[in-house]
Amino acid sequence: MRYLGLPLRAAWAGHIHSSGQPMEVTMSSGNAGTAGGGAIYSLGIFGAFVYYFQQADSFWQYVLSFIQGLFWPAWMVYEVFAALGA
Repeated sequence: MRYLGLPLRAAWAGHIHSSGQPMEVTMSSGNAGTAGGGAIYSLGIFGAFVYYFQQADSFWQYVLSFIQGLFWPAWMVYEVFAALGA
């Protein structure tokens, strides 16, 4: 099967060698866990948005809730270091 003059497999993969042959694409083992960490971090930020948004009572508190949701990891690390006395 061909797509735009290229074998379908090569067109789908998007990696064509200068000779016109499709290149094999492999995943390196060094990047295998990065997507999972980003998903967990994103869920944490979303959860922080929900938590701070529920605590807000006025317009400016709603605005502040989004800022707090974005920067909660920095505040958390600061509070941990303050508690440890570092």
